[in-house]
Formats: sequence, structure tokens, C-alpha cells
Amino acid sequence: MTEPQTKKSNDGIDWSDPTIPVGNAPPMARWPMLVTGMAWAAGVAFLVMMAIARLSTSAL
Repeated sequence: MTEPQTKKSNDGIDWSDPTIPVGNAPPMARWPMLVTGMAWAAGVAFLVMMAIARLSTSAL
């Protein structure tokens, strides 16, 4: 009995094979992480500015 042939990529590695270790994955794009980091930093800066505005105004 023969095993079914799986479609392999150009470099000879079948990434859908569950026996491939996670560390052997191809590099991913960096822009999603950079955009997320910038959005997080903008949110933290907004919260800091709101705290400064709250502390610098007089209480009613």
C-alpha cells in the first residue's frame, strides 16, 4: 500500500505536516506587529495625556 502524496513547496518542506517543528516556519511580515505596536503606544500616550489633563484641572 502506498502513502498518499502531499503537495510540497519549492524548498521541499510540507508546512501542513504536523511533524514539522514550529521553529522551522518561514519568516512572517513585520508590518502587522509594527502597526499594532504603534496603535498600542498611541493608546498609552492618550491615557497619559488624559491623566495629565485630569490632574492639572481644578476639581469642581
